[in-house]
Amino acid sequence: DDVLIEAHHKTGKEVCDCRLYLAGGCQEPVLSNECNSRAFMYLNLPQFLNAVLFPDEFELWERENIEPGKTDGVSDFTELYDHVIYNFSRFMDALAGHYRRFEQIWSEINPMPLFSATMKECMDRKKDITKGGARYNSSSFSLVGIGTFIDSLFAIKKAVFDSGIFSMEEMKECIRSDFKDREETRLYLLNKIPKYGQSDPELEDFTVRVFHDLAEHSSGMPNARGGYFEASLFAFFFYDVLKDRTWATADGRHFGGRISRGCNPCETTQGVDIASLLYSLKKIDFTDYPGVAVSYMEMPAAKTRCEEGIFADILRAFIHCGGCALDFNVVDKEQLLRAKEDPESYRNL
Repeated sequence: DDVLIEAHHKTGKEVCDCRLYLAGGCQEPVLSNECNSRAFMYLNLPQFLNAVLFPDEFELWERENIEPGKTDGVSDFTELYDHVIYNFSRFMDALAGHYRRFEQIWSEINPMPLFSATMKECMDRKKDITKGGARYNSSSFSLVGIGTFIDSLFAIKKAVFDSGIFSMEEMKECIRSDFKDREETRLYLLNKIPKYGQSDPELEDFTVRVFHDLAEHSSGMPNARGGYFEASLFAFFFYDVLKDRTWATADGRHFGGRISRGCNPCETTQGVDIASLLYSLKKIDFTDYPGVAVSYMEMPAAKTRCEEGIFADILRAFIHCGGCALDFNVVDKEQLLRAKEDPESYRNL
């Protein structure tokens, strides 16, 4: 409540309305007098970072008529980071423009008179929910892979700009070639540079900054129903679909390797147990994400009844750490067998 009510109130919604939130889909919240439109577009953050690093090899820039500029020759990490966030903002604006064009014909393709009849504002305004009849009209694009995105940026910062162990060109060649003949480099990036979810003060501050900046630049664009886009971080199952299309990343992840879910650390990160997973949320302001920011937690299957007290303690700790939404997942036999074959990819277990 402390997170979700304040998150919606910060967008200008009345507190009395914000208190009446419910589950509006798989994981995203919706107010009782709101039409939100979510879970229709997922942005793959790790692949977007690669598109910024390799602008000539991704057609999205030309397709969206965006001139991304070159990352070659940047003088320091701050310049590179600002470049990434600037291009992220421009890309989100372009996507919002596409969705506005869709919304303008929504009522012609799929009017919703029955749903509209259940909402007082739609009846008072005599306006279908697809035309903005609800009191609040929100949209959002879900960001996928923020943990992988953070770790990749931080790896570039530490290995290229801070220590100079690799040049930017060497880093880009490792990504382009999927670390071909560079396994030692990959293991260094994977294991020797701190990762989101581990205790490292510099990385914790950087993580807070990334969460805030992505929320700021994926929010506030107007939609066609009189409302605005709101930041959201959930993956449902798309994190698993998108991994097969995602190049290698600067954090040491191979092409096709697992990418992070929701607002979680990467599942290849060492030493992230339940306590450190919850602690990693503590400094992040999730009221920036009214569209929801989901944490995912694996719980082992049990032949006998689970101890309810474990779940109660985890929920109390989650609320204490300022989390937004928590999704429990049961680990089954098949997943454990896959983890036995490939333990590096299932360190989250």
